[in-house]
Amino acid sequence: MLYIKFWIFNYLTRFSPSSSAIYERMNT
Repeated sequence: MLYIKFWIFNYLTRFSPSSSAIYERMNT
């Protein structure tokens, strides 16, 4: 599960930095 989460995070950061911020906010 953690690996998938990391993969999604990596994909989002590569696709769009803004998505990374949103993902981080949702995670918290």
